[in-house]
Amino acid sequence: MSTSDPNIFNILYFPDEILVIIILCLESRERVALGCTCTRFDNLVFGDRELLRNLDFSKNGRLTTIQDIQLYFNNDNCCEYILKVNIMNVLCIAPGEMLNNTIGKAINLVDVNVYGIKFNDVRELKSFLELLIHIKRLTIDWPDEDERYVVCRDLLKEPFKRLHYLSARVSAYSRNFLPMVQLSDELKELRMVTRMPYNRTPESTPLVLELEKPKNLQIVQVRGWHTLQWFKKRIINMLPNRYVWTDFQLVDITRQPGFYLERSVKLCPQLLRSNVTETVPYLNHTYPVGWFLLSETLLLEVMKVHYEDVPDNFCCLRKCQIRQFAYIDEEPCLLEIEEAKRLLKDSKYQISFLHFKHSIEPDCDVHLLASAFPNLTTLVLSHIVKQKVGTQRRNYLRSHLIKRGAAAFGKSNPPITVKESSFEVLIRNTPHVRDLTIYSKNNCDVFSQWDLDALVLISRWKKLTTLRLGCIPIQNGKFLVEIGKCCPHLENVVINNLGFTNPCNYTRDLLEMLTHCRNLKDFSIDQCAIIEVSELLTCLSFNLQLESVRVRNHDGRPCPENLMESMEHLIQTCTKLTTFAFINLLISKDDSDNMVIGLRRIKSELNRRGFQYEVGNPNFLNLESKGNPKDFIDEDEPPGFFLPKLELRISHGP
Repeated sequence: MSTSDPNIFNILYFPDEILVIIILCLESRERVALGCTCTRFDNLVFGDRELLRNLDFSKNGRLTTIQDIQLYFNNDNCCEYILKVNIMNVLCIAPGEMLNNTIGKAINLVDVNVYGIKFNDVRELKSFLELLIHIKRLTIDWPDEDERYVVCRDLLKEPFKRLHYLSARVSAYSRNFLPMVQLSDELKELRMVTRMPYNRTPESTPLVLELEKPKNLQIVQVRGWHTLQWFKKRIINMLPNRYVWTDFQLVDITRQPGFYLERSVKLCPQLLRSNVTETVPYLNHTYPVGWFLLSETLLLEVMKVHYEDVPDNFCCLRKCQIRQFAYIDEEPCLLEIEEAKRLLKDSKYQISFLHFKHSIEPDCDVHLLASAFPNLTTLVLSHIVKQKVGTQRRNYLRSHLIKRGAAAFGKSNPPITVKESSFEVLIRNTPHVRDLTIYSKNNCDVFSQWDLDALVLISRWKKLTTLRLGCIPIQNGKFLVEIGKCCPHLENVVINNLGFTNPCNYTRDLLEMLTHCRNLKDFSIDQCAIIEVSELLTCLSFNLQLESVRVRNHDGRPCPENLMESMEHLIQTCTKLTTFAFINLLISKDDSDNMVIGLRRIKSELNRRGFQYEVGNPNFLNLESKGNPKDFIDEDEPPGFFLPKLELRISHGP
């Protein structure tokens, strides 16, 4: 049939302007295959200025090959159009000549993210940065340098002086990183992740700080190992005019401790009059910044601006106590930093995220606070508990706040009925929640107080797409079945140590839940003694959109033959699956090796180049076989099961 037939659609009939808009929807790696189909697409993908301006390989970066990257940098004339490159999570590229002969050829680069590339020393980092003469934004892994500071300064002073933004993962007690930061005259934003040092202590790490201070610095964010004890004081000492800075430490939501400092934070007039930020002069010897912000104070003042008859105190907003040496108790209610800043600037802004560390009792007022922010889409909760023995519920508890002026139009505030709990009303007041995390602290007293019957109410959040549950002392999984039936949009499910019984006391209910799910993309479970693993994988195979499966089963001995058969069926059925992990510490070495061999065979037969896996007992994995990095998953950091809005990075060793 002729392609000139007017009834046949041909994308090549579109003008270049339309094709560019379409191609921009693809990832940089995906564009390569399109560019190899015909001359016209080749000219667009590898020659159009708009398409070359921003190359991002970070999403599913492990699937990227060195050829995918090289094709963009083969033409020196086109290299000058490339302004931004992100190869975070890309495994195929190494520092040195390989990195310099690809990305280093783009002479006009202003923004580079090579996070995860392990530079051996500062000389290797210098050889790369000296090619980027226009670099303004840089994201790197700082090398574990052994060089003296004078040598490091001479090598990196020039490229660092040009930076406006610097983000780095740094070994704690690094001798040279902070002094180098102080040489960055134009630096406006500094972000750091600190990791545990090897063979180094504070006493063995003399910190030589330059007298200069980066005068343009506006934002500093640090999280990770030993941040408050080691880094905070040193960073504060290098801040320009530190008394105009605000400490957002208690607003930062991270898996690891950290802090966030910003200069000259803007406040709207209503909040400025109510002193939502407080000065702490008597703590200046320890945390010498001008202001610190408590999210509970901010939320309370915002409610008073927009709602009538707001209570002076909420049980879910108890005041934090400032103790000696400026250690502050955990705040029971937390915001995201960016949303806290927007709320300070505009009190009408509708936040989307709340993290409640407060135990929700039947007559708690957490639902009342949530009613002031009806557009919440992400909630993190700690405990849902019963009424304490010997106490009575309040006679009157309001169901929601009334906006100012609404009473004139006859809008009332009916009380909660005696049969309703605060958690039940919380669900009614937050109808748009899509991302829910519930985790418990390891506290036996709290476990005995859990209101497990309330868990079935989770299914009333009809729009849920992400569900994370951890360390809840459940007796069965009936509530999971209801969630599977009533939440058809679930895409991500993460389960971590529910029930604490051996064998697992909710496997059958979980299997029934999965039979109702059809849109899962990511499933992860870490649980002791799951006997029916093969049945679990079979139920998961009904989700054709599945991209990632992780099962960590620390006890129990599933039948190797059944397990291998269900693995093969899952991989064949779910063609979008790119990551599979099954870890069991009781599997024998022979069974572990046989599963590795079996998955290699399946991967080869199905020609699934991007598929990666780790199976069996990790104690028996042949480390030498990691020379083929696409066969194994090596997580760079511990799984962040309960870390909202933080992706788990996957790396694959050297």
